Amino acid sequence: EVYGDAPYDSFLDMWKAEAFDPADMAELFARQRNTPQTLHTLAWSVHDQDPQVWKCAVMAPDQPALFATLAGCFAIKGADILNAEIFTTRGGTAMDLFVVRLPETDAAYFWPAFTKEARTSLTDPHALATRIAARGKSPLRRQPPPGPKPQVRLDAEKAILEVRASDRPGRLFDITWELALHGVSVQAAKIATHGDHIHDIFFLQQAPNASWRLSSTLQPLLAAILRRLQTE
Repeated sequence: EVYGDAPYDSFLDMWKAEAFDPADMAELFARQRNTPQTLHTLAWSVHDQDPQVWKCAVMAPDQPALFATLAGCFAIKGADILNAEIFTTRGGTAMDLFVVRLPETDAAYFWPAFTKEARTSLTDPHALATRIAARGKSPLRRQPPPGPKPQVRLDAEKAILEVRASDRPGRLFDITWELALHGVSVQAAKIATHGDHIHDIFFLQQAPNASWRLSSTLQPLLAAILRRLQTE
């Protein structure tokens, strides 16, 4: 309700979106973190566009499958990711910025529930993946209409993955989880939803002992991503 003697609402006019610096916030978080599962969520609404559309910044120590896990948590909670960006500091702190459309639920309930889900899922991402897979096979799940044939392109020299496909719940998790399973980290990303399709660009990094030039590494990864995208 209050910070010191001032109510929280009194700080709203002091905050300016154009002054928001994700790198500064991530560095501040890095100095305060204390456990591998430390995670903080800062969310704010965009009421002038859509009352269900929110922006949020999720800060956590960088770790394998972090981005995929957060995307999966949004899917489990019924939120649709419209846009996403990733920042990683030299100190090992990741800040993932999302624009999401919330389900028809109270935002005051959604964000604490999402944060709890994320903190739990970071301790066992595979359990989250199992839940998402089970939900996708549920007979109660509404099947989306057929979309355009998915396209996946990987620039091996620049380590850039580009994906175009029809949109559906959990799509971002499908892509990023497959990357994580193949030992590929997402260092930065530009996620965009245009109507009923997505155009996502991922800037990737493999383990130091891996080689982007090995077809034995690339072909199974691309084939696995395509299989996920073709599974409606």
